[in-house]
Amino acid sequence: MSIVAKILGKCPICSEIIPLNDEKETGFCSKCGNQVNVRECVDLYIADNETESSLSTNARSTRRKSPTQTINELFQLCSSEDEFLGLRQRILEMDVDDSTKVQLLALLDERTAQRLEPLFAQEKEYNEAHSTSFGSYLIGCVAIFVIGCFFGRKGIIIGSVLVILAFIGRYSEMQKTKNFATAVKLLQKYRSLGYHI
Repeated sequence: MSIVAKILGKCPICSEIIPLNDEKETGFCSKCGNQVNVRECVDLYIADNETESSLSTNARSTRRKSPTQTINELFQLCSSEDEFLGLRQRILEMDVDDSTKVQLLALLDERTAQRLEPLFAQEKEYNEAHSTSFGSYLIGCVAIFVIGCFFGRKGIIIGSVLVILAFIGRYSEMQKTKNFATAVKLLQKYRSLGYHI
């Protein structure tokens, strides 16, 4: 996992103090969700802090963030799936008390589940398609063919057509869900790293 440069800026839209990746030109505000220019946000933050004399530098640096703010900042700084996958380990390595870690991990699981929600439907469809074994399809096809044989030549033709249609249906179902295999593997990877999703 690469280390992302982290700086603070001020959103020009909602005035929220937000963490930004200084290696990028743009980022997103964790409060209002708007895309912002990193340089502009940093300049606003610097200008605001130069004029703000009531808070000392020491008081500003010791201000505690809520677990939600911490998770929002961590999410905002991730630019790849590998970085998202590494968030759980980053939280475990944080120098905070155990109850805060528990809160952070619960929030991380919740936000990760929200972020990956579209993949859950793909995983479900993939698992349903692969839960029926090919053997049960084969037995059904043979049964259709045998029943067709009892009705003579037309029955054999109809049975054969039904068997072919069943194989085509099964094949197209497997091809359709093959595209979902990536989603399934990614969700399995998150779960293997301890995410409760």
